[in-house]
Amino acid sequence: MSTAEMYLSQSAHIAARTLGDDTLIMSTLDSTIFVLNAVGTAIWNAADGKTPLSQIIHERVCSEFEVTGEEAYADAKEFVGQLAEHGILSISNAPVSPYANPEKAQAQASATKPARPSESGGIQGAEK
Repeated sequence: MSTAEMYLSQSAHIAARTLGDDTLIMSTLDSTIFVLNAVGTAIWNAADGKTPLSQIIHERVCSEFEVTGEEAYADAKEFVGQLAEHGILSISNAPVSPYANPEKAQAQASATKPARPSESGGIQGAEK
């Protein structure tokens, strides 16, 4: 594994809902839709800006899924890189204060209601 840590935080410019083991994420900037599987959802849910990717992989991915740490870390780096390219995640080499993005805190507070089937009915075949 790389010695340089990566810290992930979710963008304030997204709408996200977890349905079962999967998570649907839409960029409010360009309407790009991503469908995350169970592993992607585990990483997404742990992207708090203060937990390094290596710890997320060890505690959330390797402990819940049958994968080696090296393989999981390599795949996760590629995955988070793709989400960062689309502005879905931010990557930092140092922990990010929860107060550094007050817009994100406000967006999270307003997005706590669970998804209903009618809310996701129009999202089919848009997987990235």
